[in-house]
Amino acid sequence: MAVSLIVFVVLYFANKDEAKDVGHIAKTKYVEKIADRAEKVIDKVDDYNQAKLNFIDLENEILAEKAMGNRSEEEIKNAQEFIVFYFAPKHIKHANEHYAGSEWSTEEVMEIKTVAQRLLDYQVIEDSAANRIGLNKVITVADHYAEARALASSSRRYSSAAQVESIMSEVKAYKNEDPLKNCTQLRNDLDGAVNRAVNNYASSVAGQLNSIANQMASSDDPGALRQKADGIYREFSTLGRPNSAVSAAYNRVKSF
Repeated sequence: MAVSLIVFVVLYFANKDEAKDVGHIAKTKYVEKIADRAEKVIDKVDDYNQAKLNFIDLENEILAEKAMGNRSEEEIKNAQEFIVFYFAPKHIKHANEHYAGSEWSTEEVMEIKTVAQRLLDYQVIEDSAANRIGLNKVITVADHYAEARALASSSRRYSSAAQVESIMSEVKAYKNEDPLKNCTQLRNDLDGAVNRAVNNYASSVAGQLNSIANQMASSDDPGALRQKADGIYREFSTLGRPNSAVSAAYNRVKSF
């Protein structure tokens, strides 16, 4: 039985992953037992949530063995390698399925990242292995999602067209990024951030133009004030986003 299981384990790890994510041979009966259970309760279980619970159960059992000093460091690492090897592909698949949807849960994305990092922290996956590459991509998407969400909720003040154009450029990049572009709510919220930026800048511009208009009647050099207003208005116009308050203020200046 032990010999046949070892042969199975070697063949399984040699052929399971296209990137040759080769695991170590189960060197003891304890590790053979963990490997056998992991294959049955993680790899062979279709439901992700159940597989995750089973992974956690095995994880806790191994950590308990480690805490009691019942196993060598190599044996513990060997056992952990098996449960990580079987669960990592399922977690990557689960993450990619979530990312492929049009509705994302921020809480779920953060949990996906946490679990992916936890699997990597075991340091039992080779650097070139497909599982490591996949988990790193899962984490990168979660990080970019968090960055995009922070941008989408930004309420910074903008005093120039260049600043507004900068946020427009950031928003465009996130909205076109795969797989962030799949998330409808994120795309809408990013559009909202652009609208807030434009309106914020427009409010500043309208205030400046109205201030100039208020000075026109008593100014010794209304031409200079009008020239200043023209420059402010031209800068705003480069955004291609007309605003009624800005137009009204600029018309006040031109009426003098």
